[in-house]
This record gives sequence, structure tokens and C-alpha cells, in this order.
Amino acid sequence: MSKHSSRSIKGHLYFGDNLDVLHEYVRDESVDLIYLDPPFNSQAQYNVLFQTPKKDIESAQAQAFRDTWTWNEETEWAFKKIMETGGGSARFIEALRGALGESDMMAYLVMMAVRLEALHRKLKPTGSLFLHCDQTASHYLKVVLDGIFGPRRFLNEILWKRRVGMSSAVHDSNRFGVITDTILLYAKGPENKFHPQYNLKDPDYQRYIEQRFTYKDEATGRLFQPTSLVNPAYRPNLIYDYKGYKPAPNGWMITKEKMEQWDREGRLYFPKDKNGRIRRKSFADELRGMPIQNLWTDIPEINSQAQERLGYPTQKPLALLERIIACASDEGDVVLDPFCGCGTTIEAAEKSKRCWIGIDVAVHAVKVIEARLADLQEKTGREIAYRSEGTRRDQGGSHPFARFGDGLVGQADDGESGQPRRDLNLDIDGTRLDAFEGHGRDMLNHLCHPAGRSWWNFTLLTDQRKNIKRTKRNCVTGKTQASMGARVTFPAMRSGIFGRSLSPKTCGKRISSMSKPAVGIAMVSLAVLGP
Repeated sequence: MSKHSSRSIKGHLYFGDNLDVLHEYVRDESVDLIYLDPPFNSQAQYNVLFQTPKKDIESAQAQAFRDTWTWNEETEWAFKKIMETGGGSARFIEALRGALGESDMMAYLVMMAVRLEALHRKLKPTGSLFLHCDQTASHYLKVVLDGIFGPRRFLNEILWKRRVGMSSAVHDSNRFGVITDTILLYAKGPENKFHPQYNLKDPDYQRYIEQRFTYKDEATGRLFQPTSLVNPAYRPNLIYDYKGYKPAPNGWMITKEKMEQWDREGRLYFPKDKNGRIRRKSFADELRGMPIQNLWTDIPEINSQAQERLGYPTQKPLALLERIIACASDEGDVVLDPFCGCGTTIEAAEKSKRCWIGIDVAVHAVKVIEARLADLQEKTGREIAYRSEGTRRDQGGSHPFARFGDGLVGQADDGESGQPRRDLNLDIDGTRLDAFEGHGRDMLNHLCHPAGRSWWNFTLLTDQRKNIKRTKRNCVTGKTQASMGARVTFPAMRSGIFGRSLSPKTCGKRISSMSKPAVGIAMVSLAVLGP
């Protein structure tokens, strides 16, 4: 991506936890359409997205992903925040916990609830949210969404037939096969954008055309169906003769002036028998197709022969996202996908001339999306202006804890000469570290968001001076990823490493798989929090 002015940039791609990114980068009521396809812990295949040939930090993200959907300290924190917020979602979540206990499903629902609350705040009053899920959790998620949006804001439960139901979906002996996914549609307010969609290629629609539109216009060759012009009610003012054809007892449906206009336009069918009635020519090519309802059977899944296949386990068809974007947004609107995966939403938004925001916690996903956008740019010959960045900002805008982390690996500037500082007593918001000795949790309170949770993620780089020119561009692109030996996101709360909040005990177990810079930050977090 070349340099662009801030006004020309229409897309933003973020690497990091979507909850942190939403809080820090996305303004409230700034998004027109949200689509999300969040992974559930039963989707074991999703973990391959975090694995690399090297046993490095990226591979360790797989375990972090599993921890996210397991009841732990972070889940308990999220549950308490939901209870403090109150409202319908809090009541539903509390009731669900009473029913499900501290299960993996409940952990999933809690972690989704805090994110759905955040997403709700980002939507414009005319905005809509499409939540893609399967039968495992759709009923629970609908309850959560009812609590956040309100039951009246529920619009549709869309069923997408993603499989053909042949050998790939042979059902078990005691139940039917599953060939559909569920997409829940909610609106922020009563005036949500919606554009009806149609399918010209629908088989039922094609049969309807073949059976009903059997006449051919002599002048143009267009197929048409003669339709009645008889008024269903008695209208004496519409009773008149036209070119020798008598009206029905009730009269015509249109005025004589309109009849003359349609005659000039070739839209009238005159039967050979003068005792017949003039009829209107309804042309087949003026119809828009079969109206799309809430059962979508016309978009096949990505199979092994599909041209758009990227080998990404959770990839959705481009046509699916194009329909969603077309029905609920206009050109220039902002589309957000907080679990953007391989970037299907992003490509569909870019091709539809929408602005877009994509977020994903997997480094591999960011690389796939950047490659996908580069390929789209090459195919279209049109430059795609977007910004790719992590939650780490440039040096001037980074949080003081980021500079403290750099100091642990000898990469913090002294602020004057530009030379590295290698002492660990760096300033944090004007307070020296030695002032925090013995007061680890006070230090965390000093660093964290006023609500009690850190919403900054920080990136540590290896001891390569050339990588410390931390611009928003080079922090997360594929070019620098190749030379960034150790990379780890670190929320300054509850020993959070690998982009997730872990207990000190679990944190200690992970250290053996980390490189020296990452070990340094992990050990400091343990020292701050205590055993």
C-alpha cells in the first residue's frame, strides 16, 4: 500500500483483539453495517489459523484462542462488567449462567456479549448487524442480542443452505444432517437501511418465466405476458371505447390519456377479436427476479474446486457477503467485520465501493487479507487505499507502557538523542518505576483504563534497530513480519500475554515457548502481579 492522505483512505485493517480495537480506534455511531462470523470452540479447525511451521509466538496464539472460550479470570471479569452495566443483556446473561454454569458455552456467550455490546455502540441509528452462527449457539446468541438491541429490533433469522445435502451431509442414525447456517439480523433503530434483493437465476423464477411469458413482441422480440386492464371496482369515469374495443362493465384501470401513452410506447396488446379486451404487455425483462426471502438456497459453499478458494477453513462465499452488503448499506457507507478472517467481507466491501474496517487477532489472517487486496488491486487495476496497523501506534502516540516494554529489550529512545535507553527505571506517565516497588497492583491501576481493564495492546520487537521506526504502516505488514522474530501483544492486566489475559500460573507455563524479549515482558508481568 502506497502513501495516501487520510481522506483518501477508505479501509482500515487492524491486528489485535477486536474489543481493544473497537474501544481505541472506532468512534461510536460511525458504522453502517456490521457482519461477524465469530468462531466457536467446537470449530477445532480454526486453530490452524494460528499455527505456523515455526514454533514461535504465532503458534502460541492457538492456545490463547482456546483460553478465550474457556471460563477463566478474564471471563469472570467480563461477566462482572456485564452485570455492572445492567440492562436486558445483564439479566439474560445472569439467567444463562444459572442454566449453563461455568461451561465453555457460557464462557463463549460472556465473551461474545461484551463484544456485541461494544459493536452495538458503534452502529449508527440506521445501522444493522448480521451475526453468522450455527445451530450450536444460535438460540443462545439470539437471547443475548435481544438483551442488547431489544426484541423489537430483531428483523430476521436467515437460513443459508451451505451444503447440497449429498454425501457431505449424510445424517447420523438418530438425527437429520445439518446443511444450513444461521444469520441473525438486528437493526439499531426503526429506520434501518434495507434494499430488497432479487435473483434472476433462481430455477423457480426461470420456470415461471417459461410458463407465463409465452408471447413475443413483433417489433422488439421481447417476451411478455398479457395482463388485465379491467378495473376491479365500478369506475364510471374510466368507461370509454378505445380503437373500437369496448370497456368492461366496471371500466378500465387507467385513464384514456394513460391508454394513449402506453399505446405509443408499444405496451398494449390488442386481440384480433374486437369483442376481446385490450391488455397490458408485462415484459419479462422488466422484472427483477425472484424476491429473496429468509431462506437462501442459491449461494453454494466454497468447495475444493471453487475459483475463490483460499484454503482458509472458515472462508465464506463472496456472493454471500455481497448480498448482505447490498441489502443493508449504500456506496460510501462503513462496513465493519470484527472477526474478518481471510477478508471476504473486506473484498466484498471494496468491490461494492464501501469503506471498511477489518479486525482479526490472527497474524496469519492479516497476511492473507493483505495478499488478497494486492491480488484484487492487480486484477482491477485500481489502487486500493487502506491502512494496515496493530494496536501499537507510532512512537509519538504510543502509550508509556509500550516504551517501558521496549526498554526491557533495550529499544526505548531516551527522547532526546534518539539513542536506546537500557535502564529499566523508565518513566511511566511521569512516575519512575522504582516508585512502584512493592505496589504491583497499584502500578497496574495506574496503567489501565479507568474502568479497570487495560485496552492497550503493545508490540515487542526483536533487537533490530531498523524495526523501531514504528509507523502505523510497518507494524503489522507482511514485510516487517518476516523480520520481527518475536512479536507478542500484551494487555497490562492479569499477566496478559499472547493477546489474552491469563493467570500467572498459566503465564509461567508459556514462557518456555517464548523468545528472550517476550520472556522479559512476561517475567515483569509476573513480578508486578505476584505469584
